Amino acid sequence: MSKPHTFLRSSGKAERIALLIGEMIRIARLQRHWSETEASERANISRATLRKVESGNMGVAAGTIYGLCDLLKVPILSGMSDVEIEREIKNARLTRKTLPNRIREGKEEINDDF
Repeated sequence: MSKPHTFLRSSGKAERIALLIGEMIRIARLQRHWSETEASERANISRATLRKVESGNMGVAAGTIYGLCDLLKVPILSGMSDVEIEREIKNARLTRKTLPNRIREGKEEINDDF
């Protein structure tokens, strides 16, 4: 039996950044009116992986996160202070509360011209 992956955690900053990026990815997806299924298909990942990313799970491959950021045009922020990260997480959560919790699959024509 293999051991689960462990991550170096000298501080909680990496976890907070992962949480912030996950929130930003979720916001970008919802603003485009993409369901989890649609976004995961476009990114060529499973819905479970998308959910992990959006929840800030540290076990998701960086390439997957970068790919989602690129697909959804989410900037990656790493030079932020702890206070800035906390402020942005709060702002992201407030923004997300104004958006629907989920997007139902529709028969609407897809327009990828952003």
